[in-house]
Amino acid sequence: MQTSTPSTTPQLTAQQRAIVAHNQGPALVFAVAGAGKTTAMAHRIARLVAERVFPAPQILATTFNRGAAEELRERLQRWPGCERVDVRTLHSLGGAIINTAFRRGYLPYIQKSAFARIEQASDHILNKALGVARSSKVSYVDELNNLDRQEFQTFLGVWKGQLAYANLAATQLP
Repeated sequence: MQTSTPSTTPQLTAQQRAIVAHNQGPALVFAVAGAGKTTAMAHRIARLVAERVFPAPQILATTFNRGAAEELRERLQRWPGCERVDVRTLHSLGGAIINTAFRRGYLPYIQKSAFARIEQASDHILNKALGVARSSKVSYVDELNNLDRQEFQTFLGVWKGQLAYANLAATQLP
């Protein structure tokens, strides 16, 4: 087990220590590969658990790939209580949300097979979003009329890569 406290570990840079000490909601961190984002994330989570800001089971840590998720899980094992943090990829989180919505009956139009569920849900959500945008008479309606599913998925991938998300507060989702 780790002996130093997560927020005072001397090997952290000043920027990493600022991330670890951050208390104003989620921390959005941009940095090049190898800059220590995973290290800062692990230390921040460990501090939040150690200081009882949040119980470990109420923390969700997301990464872009399985390797980073596994690395974060391994690092969190260093601190007591952190093994119960939910660490997953964004893809896994999306799949879990769709599966939960399916089980709760929010997506009754989807077939039973898991792959078909996700594909159909993705298509349905895209069609609904495009319908709302068109009915709102957005200025870019011509672009929407020529948009296909693959282009939309690529567009979403670019936004996810930049960590820029839709304004979900403005939606009327259940």
